[in-house]
Amino acid sequence: MAVTREQVLAALSRVPYPGFTRDIVASGVVDALEISGDRVRLRL
Repeated sequence: MAVTREQVLAALSRVPYPGFTRDIVASGVVDALEISGDRVRLRL
């Protein structure tokens, strides 16, 4: 079963942005997100 964009973003939203109280998604650190089958490509 392939993951969805929402599932990946939910998982990434639990990663804190160092030195801040926000996560890397809310801080805008995630620049690009591609999902192809069972592979996820992420650019910060």
